[in-house]
Amino acid sequence: MFRTDGNEIYINSEGIVLSLSSYGDKNIYAGLFIMNHGIIRASLQHYSPVKKNTSRELQQFSQAKFELVQNKKHDKYYIKDINIISDPSAINMNREALHTAFRLSDLLEKYLIKRYADNDLLMNFRSSMRLLECSNIVPVSATEFRFIWLWLEEWGLAPDLINFYSSKNFNSSEIILLTQIQRLNTENVIKLFSYHVNQNIRMNSLKIASDLALNFFNQK
Repeated sequence: MFRTDGNEIYINSEGIVLSLSSYGDKNIYAGLFIMNHGIIRASLQHYSPVKKNTSRELQQFSQAKFELVQNKKHDKYYIKDINIISDPSAINMNREALHTAFRLSDLLEKYLIKRYADNDLLMNFRSSMRLLECSNIVPVSATEFRFIWLWLEEWGLAPDLINFYSSKNFNSSEIILLTQIQRLNTENVIKLFSYHVNQNIRMNSLKIASDLALNFFNQK
């Protein structure tokens, strides 16, 4: 949703913080992945959580409803207001999950065209953040594999999963697990690992699968 007022466009939409960087003593810029607007770099110069009587500060990987102002004359974005939906506290408590969140957000900012709306990819990233919050149940490498593979599929770049991993000497049980991770929705992936007990599955194979998917992605 957006409206225009003179040289300014007002945008109200949900999104997630990919990165935060400071310039000077006061100005902070946020890399945001916004629904229907893609990746936007916005200044927090005119936003003060203290003035708005909220103790919930914006953090990297926070999910929120944003009110943004785009100055058409200078082609810059400013954050006017924030309503935080969820914070990344659960991710921050697990070093491996946090490092994976950094890697995935870096990939988005590196490869996705700025201001190119890709709502499916945004939902994929939000789903991955949910899984990283449950890293005590879902292996981090499974989340990374799922994110990369779904991204490849969305862009029409993914090879056939079964043939690809069969050629990498994955056994049938491992391939079945990878297929389930790829196809199931977020909550069912969590359930899969909550109840999944199979000694034939080498959990380190998930790390290998994730690395292979990432290497394939980087070659495209």
